[in-house]
Amino acid sequence: MKHLFFSVQQARPVLTRAVEEENYDELIDPRLESNYDAYDMARLVACAAAAVRKTARSRPRMSQVRLLLQNVSHWMQPRLQA
Repeated sequence: MKHLFFSVQQARPVLTRAVEEENYDELIDPRLESNYDAYDMARLVACAAAAVRKTARSRPRMSQVRLLLQNVSHWMQPRLQA
């Protein structure tokens, strides 16, 4: 993983760029290789990017985040070999 974020200010530009360019390489653990669903990854990154918007009014409500991620729960189960 190339980035380790310590603040929202550090994460915001990386997440925004990933969403705009549809390139998640900076965010994906290299141990995953290609073992992830690209559509689910796009949804997760878009959700994270929305959650760190500058104003609270522009951020999604938790109920909206839950709905977005509801069908991604299978992705959240570890796929990495220890």
